[in-house]
Amino acid sequence: MKKKKHTSLVIRYSCLTGKAVWIYRSPSDNAMRTAYWRARKKEEERIRNWSRTVAARRANILRLLSDCTSSLPITGDIPPEKRESSLRLRKMAEAPKPCHRDFYNHLIEERRRWSEHPDGYRRNDYNRNYDKQD
Repeated sequence: MKKKKHTSLVIRYSCLTGKAVWIYRSPSDNAMRTAYWRARKKEEERIRNWSRTVAARRANILRLLSDCTSSLPITGDIPPEKRESSLRLRKMAEAPKPCHRDFYNHLIEERRRWSEHPDGYRRNDYNRNYDKQD
């Protein structure tokens, strides 16, 4: 008979807003800590590279627009549906791309709270539920 794996569901709530920012189903505490560390590193890398990501997306949209309009004749009218599509692509390229930073802001606040504590990192506060504070 196979032994049933016991998994626990871990939900991290934001220190600032109280919303869930990280959810993980884990077979062990060690796996949860490793996954949280990796998610933290990936989030920091994502925020660090956000301007490059937005620039690459903008360049891809503009390249698509130029590819679509390259076959059109230089002189003459553009059909209304193609004009509307090209304007929509131009607006998509120029529109600001929001960077969702809830998890990152939680990590920064968590780091600040750990550094202010006289004992530093306290193991029993590792998965603290911040929305139930006084």
